[in-house]
Amino acid sequence: MSLFCLVILEGSSLPTGMWVDYAKSLLVLIAICLLALVAVKIVLPKVTSFASPTPNHFHVLAKYPLEPRKTLYLLRTGKTVVLLATSAEAVHFMTTLNSEDFEDVAVLARTDTSTSAFRRIAQSFADRKQDKSR
Repeated sequence: MSLFCLVILEGSSLPTGMWVDYAKSLLVLIAICLLALVAVKIVLPKVTSFASPTPNHFHVLAKYPLEPRKTLYLLRTGKTVVLLATSAEAVHFMTTLNSEDFEDVAVLARTDTSTSAFRRIAQSFADRKQDKSR
């Protein structure tokens, strides 16, 4: 027992060794944190992309708020364009629209930001209807 106490006392007589061990431990901790950060930022997104290879097939072309919790949405799903009405309680299917009419309108809705996208699309359809009636 006295030999064990002697070894402990000899180790404590060198305080510089303790600080060197502390610095080594701190450097190892920093290295582990950096490695974890690299894993989260680089490796994790690549691994999770294999888990969900299907892209988002829903594209919101436009939305128009009616009341505080009621909204109209124009959604493109594949080659189909649908008009949906949402409220706090439910989602209601309104109608299916002709998808060919939305090819140039969707580009217009993304580029012009002076008014709402829904209003620009509705105005575009109203202008087309007037041109066809003439």
